[in-house]
Amino acid sequence: MLTVPFLYIIEDNPPIQEIVDANIVPRIIQLLDLDTYPRIQYEAAWCLTNIATGDREHVLCIVEKGVIRKLAKLLNSKDDGLKEQAMWALCNIAGEDIDFRDSVLSEGVFPILLNILKNTTKPSLIKNGCWELATLLRDPLHLPFENVKEALEFICKTINESEESETLNYACQALADVEKVAACEAQSLNIQCVFPRLIQLLK
Repeated sequence: MLTVPFLYIIEDNPPIQEIVDANIVPRIIQLLDLDTYPRIQYEAAWCLTNIATGDREHVLCIVEKGVIRKLAKLLNSKDDGLKEQAMWALCNIAGEDIDFRDSVLSEGVFPILLNILKNTTKPSLIKNGCWELATLLRDPLHLPFENVKEALEFICKTINESEESETLNYACQALADVEKVAACEAQSLNIQCVFPRLIQLLK
């Protein structure tokens, strides 16, 4: 059983329905609890990341079994690879629809993500973190204002400093959503610091 995630992640076309029908999803989710075996946790998280690329029923299948809370816990891992894979899985879940996005937010993922991004220089973590910010910041008006403000600081810093195209794309997507809040909180959110860089990127 411990080899199932590995066999699954190497598939070009993951057999999502077959995995669900085999009723081993609960066991794969249980593997996320093996804190003394981060490699197994990583492979399980990758397997669940792939399941979350399926249709809504597939995402619901893992969400109903408590996967969001377990993945949120892995964001605090000391293993950057595991942390990044958990981030990716949560982003796939949150990206399915607003209800799943709200379920991810309800587990306190947003402040944990911001803390990760403020304390890393790893390019892949920053890229995937910007992707998750862009996903979580859809309709940001319901989020705590201080969290949005903190996210904006990171987004602007990333746009001004990054040269990686995907990272810039995700950061700009997130900025577009944060601007909705800026329109309501013009005195508190300052996005003007990023205007010169945005103009440069347009050229």
